[in-house]
Amino acid sequence: MIEYGLSKHQLKELKRFSHIFNKTKDEMVLDCILVVLCIWNDNKEGFNNGRGFDPDISEVDFSIDLPNDIEEELYELSDDRDLSIHDCINGIVGLVLVYFDLNWSGEFGLESDDMTDQEKVIELTKENDYDDECWNKYFG
Repeated sequence: MIEYGLSKHQLKELKRFSHIFNKTKDEMVLDCILVVLCIWNDNKEGFNNGRGFDPDISEVDFSIDLPNDIEEELYELSDDRDLSIHDCINGIVGLVLVYFDLNWSGEFGLESDDMTDQEKVIELTKENDYDDECWNKYFG
């Protein structure tokens, strides 16, 4: 069991996107971790140079039970980023939620003014189909 914390804003967004992707909170957090680990394992150098995540202030504490292999990889990533596991999970979830929010708001990628949430999921899947199979594996 690993403990982590989220800001109230992150928790609100987590609930929002959990509903959109039809996942529980724990499933959503696990998939956020898995997608980041997938991207990191595919290209550690590129990930370290191009993607970063900054932990937000933790206001609400949670815990999650992870499979041992995922937990080990997460500890490796947290060591690589020089963050505690608590802050690493917070940063991962924040990174994924910001990515989704930018797509849902139309600021990044999707033309979203008249699209339903389901149409946005389909479009996001298509958009990532060529570039990033990790996203589609966990959120497609």
